[in-house]
Amino acid sequence: MHEKPLRFTMPADVTQLRLLTLTGGLLCSEQASQHLLELGIDTQTYASVDALIQACGQHGPAVCALDAIAAGGSTVTLAGRLAGKPDLAVVVLGTPGNTGDQIRSLLLGADAWLSVDTPFTVIAATIYAIFRRLTTSTECADPAPSAPWRMAEDGWRLQAPNGHGVALTRRERDIVSVLGRQSGRTVTRAALVEHLSASGAPVSPEAVNMLVSRVRAKARRTGMTLPLASLPGRGYRLDALMIDTASGERSAQGPCIAHREG
Repeated sequence: MHEKPLRFTMPADVTQLRLLTLTGGLLCSEQASQHLLELGIDTQTYASVDALIQACGQHGPAVCALDAIAAGGSTVTLAGRLAGKPDLAVVVLGTPGNTGDQIRSLLLGADAWLSVDTPFTVIAATIYAIFRRLTTSTECADPAPSAPWRMAEDGWRLQAPNGHGVALTRRERDIVSVLGRQSGRTVTRAALVEHLSASGAPVSPEAVNMLVSRVRAKARRTGMTLPLASLPGRGYRLDALMIDTASGERSAQGPCIAHREG
């Protein structure tokens, strides 16, 4: 942690990179903070978890670095609390070899997990890379088509602008419907978890991630890319989707067709 970092140039769009940490953390020492500042990373330290959480979403996008020392060993729980906060990405600095905590942190929504003995330059570069992703969409959609994507057949079919379509399962239909009704706006993962859990069995954040991946993969079968963007630390945004009025809000349970369960 005392290795002096190599200098790398911060692009113009991340000159205001904010790093949130807890008092006593590995990155809040005077030496570490100075090195990070030289890279364009402004470290902001908070005395308590509540104060840190309250600061999330204020003053634009930020990356939160959690380590077991400052978090009292509860990095997994805290990562889960912070996951899905608007404009926030989470990096966990964990105990070397603790694969269990690493997996749980990532499944609960952490954007990266690094061992506390990771070279300082690698930690800084990871924070930099995640912040860059935080401020842009990770999914590059096709140029705006002349016609929008549509949910047809009572919402059970996702149809591309080229006329090709794919059938959706019940859960896929639910998540596309929620995102479609907020077309052009960001929907947090926490909101998706709440909605999907209310309409059936409880859904975890990782299940939401899996559903989004499945919908994207299915959509690609049409020969086009669904404009469904992942916004790290914020949620998901689906652009240019039309929900047929015939589909409306009718029958949230859908027809009893076995292959559509899932």
